Amino acid sequence: MAYVNMTKDFSEMRRTIPGLGLTRRQIVAFGSGVLCGIPFFLVSKLAIGLDTTEAVMVMAASAFPVVFCLLYKKDGMYIEKHLRYWYETHFVRNTERPYVTNNIYDAVAKSQQFQKEVEQIVFKGKSAEEIAAIKASGETSEVKIGKRRFVIPLSGSIDRATKRELEKAVKKAKLTGQIPESAQETIPYRIPYADGIFESAPGYYTQTVAFEDITYQLLDNDPKNILFERWCKLINYFDPDIHFQFNYANMEIDKKQYSKDFIIPPQNDTYNLVRKEYSDMLVGQFAKGTNSLRKERYLTYGIHAADYRAAQLRMAKINKQIEQHLKRLGSKTHILSGYERLELLFRIFHPATTEKLMWNFDMPVKTGLSSKDFIAPSSFSFRSGPELNATRYFRSGDRIGAVSYIKVFASDMEDRIINDILTLDSNVWLSIHADTIPRNTALVLAKDNIAKVQGMIMNEQKNANQSGYDMYMLPPEMETYKEAGEKLYHSLQRKDEQLFNAVITVVQTAATRRELENNILELNGILSPYQCSLVRLDNRQEQGYMSSLPLGNNTIEVKRTFTTTDMAIFIPFTTKELYSNGQYYGMNSLSNNVILVNRKDLVNPNGLVFGMPGYGKTFLIKREILDVFLKTPDDRMIIDPEGEVRQEVA
Repeated sequence: MAYVNMTKDFSEMRRTIPGLGLTRRQIVAFGSGVLCGIPFFLVSKLAIGLDTTEAVMVMAASAFPVVFCLLYKKDGMYIEKHLRYWYETHFVRNTERPYVTNNIYDAVAKSQQFQKEVEQIVFKGKSAEEIAAIKASGETSEVKIGKRRFVIPLSGSIDRATKRELEKAVKKAKLTGQIPESAQETIPYRIPYADGIFESAPGYYTQTVAFEDITYQLLDNDPKNILFERWCKLINYFDPDIHFQFNYANMEIDKKQYSKDFIIPPQNDTYNLVRKEYSDMLVGQFAKGTNSLRKERYLTYGIHAADYRAAQLRMAKINKQIEQHLKRLGSKTHILSGYERLELLFRIFHPATTEKLMWNFDMPVKTGLSSKDFIAPSSFSFRSGPELNATRYFRSGDRIGAVSYIKVFASDMEDRIINDILTLDSNVWLSIHADTIPRNTALVLAKDNIAKVQGMIMNEQKNANQSGYDMYMLPPEMETYKEAGEKLYHSLQRKDEQLFNAVITVVQTAATRRELENNILELNGILSPYQCSLVRLDNRQEQGYMSSLPLGNNTIEVKRTFTTTDMAIFIPFTTKELYSNGQYYGMNSLSNNVILVNRKDLVNPNGLVFGMPGYGKTFLIKREILDVFLKTPDDRMIIDPEGEVRQEVA
């Protein structure tokens, strides 16, 4: 399936009130402007003595800022949200988050210290004998202050003054821990379990599945359509109770480690100089491709459950279904264990590291350290200053990064967009968060969109009739929304189409700001032919970065509606990589990676070379013979009636 007709984004449609032709927001804006402008009009007219025209101009000038602010909209948000995010970025989250060890035994000590403060407040004015008698009695009461509950060694209720002091103590403790103060506290998960289930938020549990690439882009239309339909079935599997997140990444790896695969060790013969020259050629080919970037694919899903045991039982069934869907696609899957999920986070925070994650699930008891102490970078920075603009950038360790979201304008889209994004020769972490809208709600939404479009059309036709021009000449945008609304409604009536709220974010990191900007410019160039644009998450870099992590958490308010087919067009499959310790066969034209294959490891080791005359068949065979000769002790038997390789075997 080469193209898919994308659903129109109805969030951009102006929903006007019939008869007025104005939206509710516009009515509020103009009404607020009039209320603010009337005092200026009266002062100008009565007190200063200006004529009516001048007083009206003063009124308009005073009302304009109010109207402008209330109607200002950018990235789907009005000014009040922009102001809130700006305030949080510059005054609340404007902090440097260094690596600070958070020992769980210190947390216990802090909790005990807080309990002592509570008891001091409760026992205020009581003698030591009275306090000892109360504690000796063993009577306790549970006190609730806000959302916090704690037990005090006192029976009965407490007076208002004491409760007021307790509220101050709780508020102080809450403010102290409200904004993360360290790199570890910034990472948004609560409890990791050894089987791979994470409690990412209170009562919210997540699991991550890794899956491999398959051959897709090279197939003809019929087999591609079959795989596309199976991918749609996987997306449709997720019901409204399951939040799911796809992550596709170019993960940086250690180049020196992988270049070792191309170095041929010397042997006891006279061809070691040839081996060195051939090895240098292979290392050069490795540097040309994207082999220093490992393409990875993950699916993370989350559910709400009463406790870990309840989540574990339900997730076992979900895992089985996901594996079956991906197996039908021909993709190998693997449910990540707790260690593997932590290792993935470790590699995200430490790109191209040569270090290994030194963690096991016995360490909290033995050392008092948490898993975050082992995966966190040296620091996170969301602080504005001369070296970093926290509105548009963030810093993780020694790297600078930026988070953007992909805005889709396209009326139709090709299924190569993810493949093209991952051809970037730079670090890219793409995340797609999605929630399924219940079918009944989706149908009501589609009907509501049609009704509102029809109302707008009727209003437009009424105005046209009154103005004396053709009532059937509708604005092009209105015609587009009408067709899109009807198409969406008919699509949702089919069993294989659902509606989703989704957001697509991209995290890019680099060593320098200039390199990062070049990478962003290159990605914008890739998205432009698809009628998509990269929009920076201004004043939401922390929320965007943490939401992109494979933890199933999404705190970004940007969203767009997609149908199942729309979601499936972001299919992540290209071609199965051929990379093992074997012979060199050239470069993969789709992934731009080196092809290394050992025929003896294949199910069928035989080979047959086809090609037009002069297109390099003989050269390919000669290179394979040379590769086998230089790398292996295998015997070579050549039948050459034409004598094309007589020089190579002489």
